[in-house]
Amino acid sequence: MTFDEYADDYDAHVQSALPKWGVDHSRILGAKADHLVAIMERALPGSLCPRILDVGCGIGSMARHLSGSRRRLIGVDPAVRALVRARRECPATDFSAFDGVDIPFADRAFDAVFAASVLHHVNPDRRRRLLEEVKRVTRADGLVMILEHNPRNPLTRRVVSRCEFDRDAILVEADEACDLLRQVGLQRVGRIFTLFTPWRGRLWGWIDAMLRDLPLGGQYIAFGRRSEP
Repeated sequence: MTFDEYADDYDAHVQSALPKWGVDHSRILGAKADHLVAIMERALPGSLCPRILDVGCGIGSMARHLSGSRRRLIGVDPAVRALVRARRECPATDFSAFDGVDIPFADRAFDAVFAASVLHHVNPDRRRRLLEEVKRVTRADGLVMILEHNPRNPLTRRVVSRCEFDRDAILVEADEACDLLRQVGLQRVGRIFTLFTPWRGRLWGWIDAMLRDLPLGGQYIAFGRRSEP
């Protein structure tokens, strides 16, 4: 399976896998982006225009919510047709193809690097290699973030089982993601759980913040810092 097959109707496939009671995929993406921004603002205070890399950007789903004048976002993905759509819909973001192994940028090129819903599509014996590349392109004291489906959430497991392009997915436990970050040498590793509800707004954001240490949210974000000079 290649994600190029779903470049034109990716959003529709995801939406069809979600519950029918008012759960909107765009709102979920927006909530995840809000959490990413909050973590980056805490970790990179005072950064005027941080360089951020989206590894496995696909059609630019996260770029729609993250690109802006306060940050420079760049995306990479092996799916060339998906990148064509990403460039069309997110002209403010730079997108590049890569082979899924070697990220085509210099060492320490980015202030922050994230991979959203990517690791569960990577064979377990290749995950560490990918994160070593992610670390390589992250600057000293820069930030690495992994956003993943939480296997402990029954609704998440149901959605994954209903989504056609997730049929090969091997979900990653939050503890495993944190261990991988430590294995590649990242420091100050942590995690938060998110999307205890599928809705976006001040009230739901407050609920997420209160429950973020409870390992039952629909998604989680594991993060660490490249601390060596």
